[in-house]
Amino acid sequence: MVSASPAFASTISNPNTNPFTVSECTNPAASSGTCDNTYADNNVGAPVAFQVNGTGVAGKTYFLEICDGKSPSSVGFNANTDCDSGTATTGHVAQSDGTIPGWAPGNTFDEVGVFRGQSPSDLFNCLAPGDVAASGTTLAGEPIDSSKPSWTNCQMRLAQNTTTLNAGDDSYLTLSIPNQPASQVPDSPLAILLPVSAFGLLGGGLLIARRRRRASLAA
Repeated sequence: MVSASPAFASTISNPNTNPFTVSECTNPAASSGTCDNTYADNNVGAPVAFQVNGTGVAGKTYFLEICDGKSPSSVGFNANTDCDSGTATTGHVAQSDGTIPGWAPGNTFDEVGVFRGQSPSDLFNCLAPGDVAASGTTLAGEPIDSSKPSWTNCQMRLAQNTTTLNAGDDSYLTLSIPNQPASQVPDSPLAILLPVSAFGLLGGGLLIARRRRRASLAA
């Protein structure tokens, strides 16, 4: 097994948490375009593309793509079947100090192709907790191919080549996919007026506010 050398290994510097919880679309009609994602429907609960920065070997070109949740060090892990080149970004060249110019959301060819449900090339499914592969769709409505492997820990890969592996240089970031069904709405206060109590409260009620909570994602 080839060991990675710190001088040559690439890194994903942003996002800087691993696993990284992907933001979810909560308001598709927002003029800010925060729900824009080339690879996913702009539905409530769909994952939203995000900014990515990294480092690598100076002068080398790097790409991003989405892979399934299999460990890259496991026997049989394959860049062509465990990663979907249909999610790949354009290549960015590492500068003389190793810094790779960032991949920004909102650019069709530059944003990383994070998705929920069936991968663009139908190789595997990336699901949120609560999504059931056998149902054929995620809770947010994206299609699932139940005949393909499903994962709740899909990964983003930073690499010089999308078709071959380089254990000494490839970097991976585990992704937690959102779990808000399409039928839900963004968090908002909900006022509920309770009836008059039988214990002597007359002509009034008790106003309580409760806030709907999103299901939290396990790492």
